[in-house]
Amino acid sequence: MISININAAISIFPKDGKSFKTLYERADITLQQTKKAGSGIIQFFDAAIEKEAEKLWEVFNLIKKASEEKLFTFYYQPYFYTKTLKIAGFEALVRIIDRDGKLYTPDFFIDYLENSQYLSSFENWAINEVTEKIKKWGTNISLNISGKTFSNPILIPILSEITSEIRNKLTIEITERIFINNPEYTMQILSDIKRMKNPPKIAIDDFGTGYSSMSYLRDLPIDIVKIDKSFIKDMVEDKKSLAIVETIIGLAKKLEKMTLAEGVETEKEFTILKTMDCDFVQGFLFSKPLPEKKIAV
Repeated sequence: MISININAAISIFPKDGKSFKTLYERADITLQQTKKAGSGIIQFFDAAIEKEAEKLWEVFNLIKKASEEKLFTFYYQPYFYTKTLKIAGFEALVRIIDRDGKLYTPDFFIDYLENSQYLSSFENWAINEVTEKIKKWGTNISLNISGKTFSNPILIPILSEITSEIRNKLTIEITERIFINNPEYTMQILSDIKRMKNPPKIAIDDFGTGYSSMSYLRDLPIDIVKIDKSFIKDMVEDKKSLAIVETIIGLAKKLEKMTLAEGVETEKEFTILKTMDCDFVQGFLFSKPLPEKKIAV
């Protein structure tokens, strides 16, 4: 028995266009969206699909331009020792600044970038850029690594090329999703990283938003657990969120791992985290992300 799954897209004259060219273009836009949804999908054109396609085209052109004209830059958000509020390090957060000065934050372009042909060159630049700042400032800097880059065999050689004297001031941030999707491979890569002389630190970003978090903390060779800001935001009023934050901090301490609370915005949140003995805090209460020229170290 032969089974054939096809996708089909339909545009209708004159509602969706009065020329063959317009009808064809809109049917093609719709077809691309049906392919993303899976096989065997048939869909009619609507204006929302065209608007989404226009946005994707805008993001594509932005990423292409940023890569060719070197428009990527980092803003740096400090994180602090909870007990003393002294700066413990910075998180490098990517931005694009166009020639006209318009600033684009990652929520606009990061999903496309992580699935584009420009990802490899971008992250090579990112690691080099952060390494240079570590040399210049002599402080810890953390950098988010995409799942695709983490899965790329070239990651280990790139990290190995960083001078061992400064390598342990770099923190590689990965999300829960990376190790939940492929725990055995993740364990191998992290173990390889940790076998380096003066290895980079490893942090799990947005901790608590996955489904298998606790079972991996025991075995993964990580250094820092970053507690997702959604729990920090809700813990003042919500007892369940408060219990989750307290549990993460307590468990991490017993497993000899440090904790960093993201998105701290109020004095009440800070007081609770200090009482719980969270190691680091980060958020607008202390500092927003800053361009390099405003960093004083």
